[in-house]
Amino acid sequence: MVPTDSMSSLDYRSYNPIYPLYAKKENKSLSIVRIADDARIATVAVRDMKLLVSFEWDRITGSHLSVFFQDGSARIHDVFQGGKLMSLLRISTKSVDGALWDRIEITGSEDDGIVKFERDITKVMPKMIRFARDTRQIFILPYEPPNRSWRLATEERDGVKIERPILDVHIVHRDTGELLLMFDGEYVVRLPSQGDRDPLSTSLQAMFAAQRGVYVLFYREGNVESLNLGPVVENSALVDLIKSFITMTQLNRYLQNHLELIQNDLIAPYNEFMEKVCDRAFGYRELREELETLLLTGYISPELEDWLCNTVNEKNCKKLRKLSLEMYQKSTQILTLAFIPACERLILLSEGCRGLVSTIEVLETGSISSITHIEQLTSAAQSILKLALESIQNIKSAELLFQTFWPWFDDRVHEALDEDYKPRLKLDGQSKTGYQIATYLDSQFTHSTHLFKTDSFKTALNNFSTKLTTLKDQQLEPYLLQKCVPKNILQQGNLITAAPLGEKPFIICFITGTKENSPWLSIRLLETSTLDRVANDTPIQLPLGLEGTQIEDIQILKMSTTTIYFKIIILRSQDNKNHSILYQCEITSDLRIVSITMQETPSENTLQRA
Repeated sequence: MVPTDSMSSLDYRSYNPIYPLYAKKENKSLSIVRIADDARIATVAVRDMKLLVSFEWDRITGSHLSVFFQDGSARIHDVFQGGKLMSLLRISTKSVDGALWDRIEITGSEDDGIVKFERDITKVMPKMIRFARDTRQIFILPYEPPNRSWRLATEERDGVKIERPILDVHIVHRDTGELLLMFDGEYVVRLPSQGDRDPLSTSLQAMFAAQRGVYVLFYREGNVESLNLGPVVENSALVDLIKSFITMTQLNRYLQNHLELIQNDLIAPYNEFMEKVCDRAFGYRELREELETLLLTGYISPELEDWLCNTVNEKNCKKLRKLSLEMYQKSTQILTLAFIPACERLILLSEGCRGLVSTIEVLETGSISSITHIEQLTSAAQSILKLALESIQNIKSAELLFQTFWPWFDDRVHEALDEDYKPRLKLDGQSKTGYQIATYLDSQFTHSTHLFKTDSFKTALNNFSTKLTTLKDQQLEPYLLQKCVPKNILQQGNLITAAPLGEKPFIICFITGTKENSPWLSIRLLETSTLDRVANDTPIQLPLGLEGTQIEDIQILKMSTTTIYFKIIILRSQDNKNHSILYQCEITSDLRIVSITMQETPSENTLQRA
């Protein structure tokens, strides 16, 4: 963090871990600035800076910035696309006072006791597509899983780009003392507040990643909490189970979206047209009887002729053909190219979950319990696939009947409009054609919902969602809660702030208190992994005349392994105003604090050199 030249307008910079960039707060935005020439390359709009909790850089690619807000949301922005919003994550619905984003690269380990003989077949299957609609037509786009745009990280091996296995962890701390973990921007786990914690010790002062998979939280009242995700990230079966659950959740949502597309953009327009032109104008049952009479006897009643001329006419006749063919053909395409590939993946992933759960149970308990709910998950996915295959068959049969019915119906409309019209379809000796037309009238000249069993699909998808929830509640979440247990450590004295000491495995803390009506301040060094004290606290000499004041805050301006610049903010009770004092602290290689000196406002160049 680096201040500007003016004491009254200090700002604090968060440096990109990969690129020569930094982010700093502005009036109603975060500015992404290039270090070389201080040129702003992107702006992230923030309506109310008071609601901003923190912002974190992408540690793996350096391309994205995660911005956390008090309402529990996190927004991911691409700094190389002008600060474009890539994703909005809803982590919590309650007030948040601390947050961080960590990206953990999953590396294979032989120490977890798991022999990786299985492979995720879905990763080598052909890429999926998705269907979308604009104002004119339905079209095909490549399908990318949600959040992939900002989660993807690749590396080149032998000239080939390989996707790096990353587990994204967003952690937020509620002001009620609870911690929430979000894995890969999708799956949220709530860690309840510890029962042995003082209920008043919930004033979070600092929160950061101390090392790979280890996070520390410092509270003003003296508590320090350590959360170690090592048992999770080092268990490859558990990580694979988390990712399989997330993928199945996304595929289930993918199917629901395509079901809505079929219902709202294909079936609904056809039904509305048929209801308007057929049911309201004539009545389904009466119309079917009249058309069957026309087919069998050639007799056309005045009512039917009037309907063909004035209601159907040539324009609506063409519209009927367009809506019908679009409904049949596009529904078949969606079922064939979207539903079937997604169902195949759901079945494979469900079976994979069975093996992963069995592996975890063997490693944890030495035995395998009944996992019938996972078998039911596979069965639920198979039911969706069966419905899709049946629907394809029904729709294709209905389309063939319509292709036979349409020329006959088109002839009848033009005959009613033009007495000299010569029919193009000859039914003489075409008994099969007449039978197919009659079959179509009996089965299709009405609402089309029986062709596509929308309610059955909704039931099947809801059933699969229920089985997924059961997997989460009975297997996945208990494993995670068992391994993600925060560790409480009581430190004496009130904490003002804390931060990691550069690249060294140590944490520097600022501890305060009051003696004889005057504040005191000291620096404490902790070992990162154990949170044990490294040495005795080092007191900071404060100016005289601070009776009746209190230390309100400490802002670390710049930190390296040898030098720390920080600002002490003191609240005077007489005028209720804040006053600032700048300090420079020197630390030796053997972690002895050799000097703490009061400074004038440092220049930006001085801090850069530090």
